Amino acid sequence: MCAPDSFDVYEHEIEWVPVSDLYGFDGTVPAAIGNLGKYLGRPGDERGPWFYIVKHPPHTRVPRHSHSSAVSHFLLDGSWLVGDDEPQVCVPGFFHHEDPGAFWGPLRSGPEGSRFIAVYSARPDFIPAAGNEAGYVDPYSDSKG
Repeated sequence: MCAPDSFDVYEHEIEWVPVSDLYGFDGTVPAAIGNLGKYLGRPGDERGPWFYIVKHPPHTRVPRHSHSSAVSHFLLDGSWLVGDDEPQVCVPGFFHHEDPGAFWGPLRSGPEGSRFIAVYSARPDFIPAAGNEAGYVDPYSDSKG
């Protein structure tokens, strides 16, 4: 039993739903990506916590994007390829942190898909990259800088 100022939930008691429909994201994640998630916070409560378990089907591609709050990811199962030209291979145990407004990706889940924890410092969102962000190099242009 938890105290009035605490919160408990079992992940297995929560259904997988499209991330675009999860509390906190409010449709900002394109449903076409195909990822599913579980929100392990207080539904309807702006205090959060903003803690999610997300899974990607095999070969799911997530475009380069950012968030207005900080986010940390911890890869539990599967693999990711991150980047375009020479993608970084990420396997279970990989931890990634982004400060608010940092752009990351694109990433693609491996042939087995992936499952990971995502923790946000505030209400999450999904801001697609426009291709002109600092540090972005268009992999299809002749100029790499």
